[in-house]
Amino acid sequence: MPRINYGPQPRKRSRRLLEALLVFADYSLDDCEHLLKVISFKVDDRELLVETKVRFLVELTAKDNYAGKLTAINIKESLKRFEDYLEILEDNRTSAQGAELWKFRLTLWYPCSKIKENLDRFDQEWEQRRPVKSKQAKAAIEPSDQVLGAPDHQLEQVSLRSQPQKQTAPTAELLARQDWGQAIDASTFYGRTAELDTLQHWIIADRCRLVALLGMGGIGKTALSVKIAQQCQGEFDYLVWRSLRNAPPIMDWLADVIAILSNYQDTQLADSLDGRLLQLMRHLQQHRCLLILDNLESILSAATPEQQRSGAYRQGYEGYGQLLRDVGETIHQSCLVLTSREKPRGIGLREGQTGEVRSLLLQGLGQSDGGSVLETKGITLSAEQVDQLVHRYGGNPLALQIVATTVQEVFDGDITQFLAQGSSIFGDISDLLEQQLERLSDLEQQVMHWLAIYRDWTPMTELQEDLVPGVPQRSVLEALESLQRRSLIEKREGQFTQQPVVMEYMTEQLVDGFSQGLLTKGDVYSLNRYALTQAQAHDYLRQAQIQLILQPILERLRLRLGQDKRIAKLLKSLLHSLHSDDALLMESGYAAGNLLKLLHHLGADLTGLDCSDLPIWQVSLQDMTLHGVNFTGTDFRKTVFAQIAKRFMSAVFSPDGQHLATGVDEEIRLWQVENRQEVMTYTGHSGWVNTLAFSTDGKMLASGSGQDQTVRLWTVATGQCWKTLRGHTGGVESVAFHPQELLVVSGGTDGQICFWQPETGELIKTFSAHEKRIFSVAFTADGEFLVSSSEDGTVQRWRWETEECEGRIDTAVNWSLACGLSHDGQRVVTGSDSQHVLVWDWAEPESPQRLAFEGLVRTAAFSLDDQQIVTVSDNDNSIRLWDVATGSCVNTFQGHENKVWLARFSPDGELLVSCSEDQTLKLWKVDKGYCVGTLKTYSAAIMAVAFGPDGELLVSGSEDGVVRLWDRSTGKVVKTLTGHQDIASTVQVSPDGNQIASGSDDGTVRLWDRTTGKCLRTFWGHEGWVHRVVFDPVGRYLVSSGQDQTVRVWDMASGECLKTLVGHRHRVKALTFVGELLVSGSDDKTIRLWDVETEECVATIEEHRGGVLCLAFRDGMLASGATNGEIRLWQVNLGKGTVEVSCQQMLTGHNRAVRALVFAESGMLVSGGVDGTVQLWQEGCCKQTLKGHDGVVWSMDAGAKGELVSSGADGTMWLWNVAGKCLQVMRPLRPYEGMQIEDAEGVTEAQRQTLFALGAIESLPQ
Repeated sequence: MPRINYGPQPRKRSRRLLEALLVFADYSLDDCEHLLKVISFKVDDRELLVETKVRFLVELTAKDNYAGKLTAINIKESLKRFEDYLEILEDNRTSAQGAELWKFRLTLWYPCSKIKENLDRFDQEWEQRRPVKSKQAKAAIEPSDQVLGAPDHQLEQVSLRSQPQKQTAPTAELLARQDWGQAIDASTFYGRTAELDTLQHWIIADRCRLVALLGMGGIGKTALSVKIAQQCQGEFDYLVWRSLRNAPPIMDWLADVIAILSNYQDTQLADSLDGRLLQLMRHLQQHRCLLILDNLESILSAATPEQQRSGAYRQGYEGYGQLLRDVGETIHQSCLVLTSREKPRGIGLREGQTGEVRSLLLQGLGQSDGGSVLETKGITLSAEQVDQLVHRYGGNPLALQIVATTVQEVFDGDITQFLAQGSSIFGDISDLLEQQLERLSDLEQQVMHWLAIYRDWTPMTELQEDLVPGVPQRSVLEALESLQRRSLIEKREGQFTQQPVVMEYMTEQLVDGFSQGLLTKGDVYSLNRYALTQAQAHDYLRQAQIQLILQPILERLRLRLGQDKRIAKLLKSLLHSLHSDDALLMESGYAAGNLLKLLHHLGADLTGLDCSDLPIWQVSLQDMTLHGVNFTGTDFRKTVFAQIAKRFMSAVFSPDGQHLATGVDEEIRLWQVENRQEVMTYTGHSGWVNTLAFSTDGKMLASGSGQDQTVRLWTVATGQCWKTLRGHTGGVESVAFHPQELLVVSGGTDGQICFWQPETGELIKTFSAHEKRIFSVAFTADGEFLVSSSEDGTVQRWRWETEECEGRIDTAVNWSLACGLSHDGQRVVTGSDSQHVLVWDWAEPESPQRLAFEGLVRTAAFSLDDQQIVTVSDNDNSIRLWDVATGSCVNTFQGHENKVWLARFSPDGELLVSCSEDQTLKLWKVDKGYCVGTLKTYSAAIMAVAFGPDGELLVSGSEDGVVRLWDRSTGKVVKTLTGHQDIASTVQVSPDGNQIASGSDDGTVRLWDRTTGKCLRTFWGHEGWVHRVVFDPVGRYLVSSGQDQTVRVWDMASGECLKTLVGHRHRVKALTFVGELLVSGSDDKTIRLWDVETEECVATIEEHRGGVLCLAFRDGMLASGATNGEIRLWQVNLGKGTVEVSCQQMLTGHNRAVRALVFAESGMLVSGGVDGTVQLWQEGCCKQTLKGHDGVVWSMDAGAKGELVSSGADGTMWLWNVAGKCLQVMRPLRPYEGMQIEDAEGVTEAQRQTLFALGAIESLPQ
């Protein structure tokens, strides 16, 4: 066990626990009724007897009476110090090893009621008992909360100096607060004793804020940074080691480090660099943190004829300079250590031998240590020969290793012959690498360049696949072995990579070679051999390839050619020349794909490019607009496309983890996890697929839809739907397979649980499990119990064969409840819109464990080993990973740009899949916390449409967040209004036609000028999605409704919320005006009529049997449409001070939810629904059903000229006359509009159908 630490932080935590216990025992703590039930205690003068579980002590320390919450590890270590160090605790547990229940007796110095006296005596006893070697000659003064929040001139009065200490071992608590990233193994380490002593003195004794380790490549800076961090780790509360080798943007680095230093609690990150730096400095002030930044030279720019000074930052990375300035100049108690081959700009002005900023220039190893390096390579040398080699190569450890290999390989171990042949002066490691590359074969050089492109550990098989021209496996293996012997590459578990200095050199060689080839002779042969970026690489690696290879090439081209249009002209001419280059046509490679990438990142217009019959390898086409591009006969290898014109609704891994099934609107898509390629599309549902489950053997897939109310069973291998199960009277929310028996279970919005026999499709039985909507159903691993969760606020455990409820958990719910069952069946995790995440034990359901998080939780799930929990919430765009044992957040996954609604573990626990409102699906590496792949959808659906008062203007709001203005006569977009950060779900034109209002899922309402397209005002106030906006009939004010169950009235001039109408108990989806009265419809199945002036609800209609989604009014008749497909017509009579509403008719024609209603100029009622139809009603009868939309009809409006417009999930707007004739179909240009793919290879049938949905065609019409 690590040696106990007696420093300031352990003392502070132990004191905090003692104070917590004394305040609690004195009944001085508010709001502790729950704790009084689970913490048993007895006070006997100076003795305090306690019996409880550690997790309840954790909860106790979270109360407001004292500063901060302790973790379970904090508490256990503090109790250990009470016993062994202060000798005031007697452990009365029968078995101390692993016991969850603690029983102990505290014997204090004063009666338990004398809290202050006991705490003062605690401080005295602690200091008196501290070991001499751990005491500091000048004790560090820890800033209090008040001091830490004080201005800098006050902080300067705080002493942060102490005397040097010996290395202390990390405590278990500290190990949990360390993140070593990709730190190397420094167990084999030579010399550097003096340097380590100096650094330790600077960091610990002198409390330096910023220390720079400088030196040439290969000199050993990285190893020294790891070694000094290991020696000093016991003196710090947190330790974070990060490499900048792949040049992460400063905002990403800050987000990563802030998450760690805040125990993954501080996820509300500032949008600005200054804001995030302020957040970081706050943590560096509050805790003693050791940060290590390795390879800082990766974000420094190389010297140029125009810029000779070294240490300048690359464009876009200047923020790191601000980071170093803030760390060096601001008062705090932490230390940042950086390594670099050159001193970053600005450090020299602040450093000094007695200051807080210092730098250490590393020299080479001496003869003895250099000789040890040479000995490890297996060559025998005399002392004189060692001295000659060490002197010639400046004691550079990497150079000595490479030279030793050269002596063996080239000179057959004859060191005398090697020394006699002479050598150019060794100025830098690049000199030696240049010499070494000259000795490499062509294949070995290719391997070196590819490893520099990969930028991470890579298996030989991948390398062999990528080589152009192809090479036998044996030759590749021999090349790798040769390079490894030369110490140019490293090997680990069958994978290969390079040291940072070697990788940087090879990257520079690539950039130089590509740039010169393109500039001087239009040479594309080198571009044909290598992929500048890899489409299927992990996301963070592909971004590094863009930043470190592709963008620098473009910068070199800009220096020579100037304007981007000249570069585009060169690149397009080279692309065109590939069609006539017989040699390149015979040797397929990467040239065409590389030129396409360069054009895209240059921002060039790609319309109409001819790429026919060319290989397009390792290209990500996800973000490219490829209108009219000719890919006829193209070979797509390892290419990634924009995936679908819809959104991810659900996702689940196959039992073997090799495939991923996703619900994408009404379709199911099957993907290969490894390369994220689409394998198959399953079609059959007529509504969103919001739940999926694989059978235990992975051969069957069950799906459920909340809209078509069916369960479907699929054969995974063929994609065939062989059973459609109907039995629910509401939407299907969850499906599950029994782990042993051939049985499928489903839960729905009707509160029913249905049991199905898959082979026959027979509904075996149904029982009413809950009073409201069921969110989830899941079997325990032994198949004995079924667990269900519901909107009624309960989680219930059923003995499913007898339908007996053998366990019930009650939790607060408004309309959302996330529930996850542990695989051992003993625990349940819940999260809801009541803002809590709770872990329940079926044995003790009355005392759940509360995780340190508050917010609306959409997903909560256990890992396969039940050791971790993943949650996603509406508070931010992150995913949290929790340790079940301690209840602490151990990682936060950040990368989504909007709310995340789903996260699931892979079967082996190594990956997470997440789906977000940003219309992406991401795969995450659990242990590293980084994103390994992203599937990005194209936003097609037009969610809202409205006519202007003149009938010539059309306005649409789309799933991509864009508001578009259309000319009705031409069907063309005339203005594009951008600003919303999420779906533009509702639009309306003001009565005078001069202004446009839009509402969005980003929670805002925007007011736009029709003529200029400028956003006049943004209205903030709704908490959640905005569902509807309307102008009052004369344009005095604007009204909106939303997910937060409110209706808000806005002053259009000031943006002020004038009134908030409260009364609905669920989302308010619909608004309209009936004269002066405002009418609202809600998912709570009610319609309310409001007097806006008095804010009074003057009438409530409660006759609907489904949620009210749309409203329309004309000539005293109010129409309403609901989720159950019914339309009701209401006669509204307004008297003086009275309102009378009576239902005149109920119209049935839609078989699913009605999403849109409008009265035409003729008085005819028109409806649109989830069933994809538009229906025309007169005199209570459906006169005509119009079909054209492929999917949900989301919105409708009627124009002044007697025309109708409908918009839908298929991304189209249909213009109709009242006779039902389609006059025009309009849609925005899709990303692949007119892209030709006839005879294209490397595209699966599922991918081909996706490309067609995105606008691709086989070929141009003849």
